[in-house]
Amino acid sequence: MNRVLLALALLSAPALAQDEARIKELIQKLDDDSFEAREQAEKDLVAIGEAAVPLLKQAAQESEKRKEQGEIKVRALSAVRAIEFATKSKQVYVEPKLVTLKVADAEIAAVLVELEKQTGVRMETGSVDARAKVSLDVTKAPLFRVLDELCRGQEERTYEYREEGVRFQKERHPAFPAAYEGPFRVRIVKLKQERSTDFKTKNAQVQLTLDADWQKYLSPWKRYEIEIKKASDDKGGALEVRKGEDGEDGVIMAGGARIAMKRAIMMAGLPGAGESLQPWTLKGLSAGASRLTIHGVARFSFPLDKGDVTFDKPAAGDSREAGDYTIALKGLVANRLWSLTFTRAKGKPEGGAPEDVESRLDKDSLVAIDEDGNEHKGQLIPTHASVQVFVGGGGAVPEGTPLATFQAMFPTLRNRAPKEIRFKFVGQAFVKSVPFTMENIELP
Repeated sequence: MNRVLLALALLSAPALAQDEARIKELIQKLDDDSFEAREQAEKDLVAIGEAAVPLLKQAAQESEKRKEQGEIKVRALSAVRAIEFATKSKQVYVEPKLVTLKVADAEIAAVLVELEKQTGVRMETGSVDARAKVSLDVTKAPLFRVLDELCRGQEERTYEYREEGVRFQKERHPAFPAAYEGPFRVRIVKLKQERSTDFKTKNAQVQLTLDADWQKYLSPWKRYEIEIKKASDDKGGALEVRKGEDGEDGVIMAGGARIAMKRAIMMAGLPGAGESLQPWTLKGLSAGASRLTIHGVARFSFPLDKGDVTFDKPAAGDSREAGDYTIALKGLVANRLWSLTFTRAKGKPEGGAPEDVESRLDKDSLVAIDEDGNEHKGQLIPTHASVQVFVGGGGAVPEGTPLATFQAMFPTLRNRAPKEIRFKFVGQAFVKSVPFTMENIELP
């Protein structure tokens, strides 16, 4: 056995030496005269992954010792951050197992057994007829698409995707227009058409509400963001896209001779949807239009690190870095009231996701420790709403701009100076952007 291991080590030694030489060559290119060469070298090092980290850190340290002004240190550390971020991301997000299955008039019980084998997701038939015949022809299809296909048009067969698996139920399956991508699904759960006439102009619009969900092997934040990038109707008209519902009620108005006509599809409520439902208004619907097409993107955030942010000398005012953020603490009133300001840390990447500081902050974890070691529970009150920024969409905020501010209040601290203030915060998150398209959506 020892001889075999020695032989394998000798065979792999040349390959390791070649990899090391390649990494060192790319590191030298981080200081190339050509900007394009420097950019490409950094991308190539990130693509190599964890194997490049030791040499990148060594190069950054040597550059620091020599007090060089070149880009090797900056780009080497940037590559290290990107590699470490990618490594963490793989721990919270993996692509799902897709389904390939072709059956005709097969019993649903046998089909569900095969789905379990292919996906590893438990299928519970519940009260549905296990002998019911189904047909299916899919290749590398997302599980949500397959489940919806098995239940489409059924009055007594639907399902609920729970933590423990998929449970089929003897109920009507809701006809949600949907888009599927990997482990995610985006659905229209409310659709309403409005046409109004004021005898001079004619306007029509569509109000819709979107919801998204995911396979339960994933654990993103329940709070996600959906953006409709563009919309059109089947008459070739491009629609104006606005977030939220239109404020007009569309009723007959005294003296205004204004009439509104509405047609709506109200979908069934979703378990646990609540605040996650996101309304949109599409204006400028063409006369005679009967169908819509929308293009958008859904963004799901996965927390990578949640830890304590501790200020051990709060009276002097201080700042701390937590992941991609700088958090500043400042005293306001008699040790009982403080301000917390969150900004993006200098030089940190923006990450390509909506910023939502409030969802990353564990408000219940705020405590202050007085000079006698007593713990005082605090309250966090938002004083400046979190800024949501779609990076890459022209909405990035300048470095140093406050993303959110809070007041930290300690009712029982009174006039005693705290020696420590701490709370829990997710300083870094992996964001999965999921593009989607829904075509030929039938208007009510």
